[in-house]
Amino acid sequence: MAIWKTAPKLSASSFEYADSHATSLAAGLNGGLFSSNNGDYAGKIAEFRNMALANRTGLGVAIMKFGYADIVADKLAGAQTEYLAAVNALKAQGVRVLHVTPPLVYNAPDENAPKLQMRGWMMSTFAQDTIF
Repeated sequence: MAIWKTAPKLSASSFEYADSHATSLAAGLNGGLFSSNNGDYAGKIAEFRNMALANRTGLGVAIMKFGYADIVADKLAGAQTEYLAAVNALKAQGVRVLHVTPPLVYNAPDENAPKLQMRGWMMSTFAQDTIF
């Protein structure tokens, strides 16, 4: 997860570690690891939403990247529903969201179908947004 706090004349290399409970961010790029485990998409989405909303004043953009274990077949629909709710909550507060599609697993191609489905859903659901 990463959050860009707007700042004048900021160096592109500026980065500050911030855990998901941070309520005061430095100017520039802030981010860190989730405290939720891989596979816990709901926990990661909640951390992302809470951190971005707690720091929404002056926030330039919020970014969340799922891990390889977060998007699996039996969790796909739930992840889509919760991610959409989080993005809508952020956008309602004026926060811009940059989306990152889930990573594929090169040595377990059978696990990639739900990740590709999530990618397709993101591309159609957030067609007006920046998606990587």
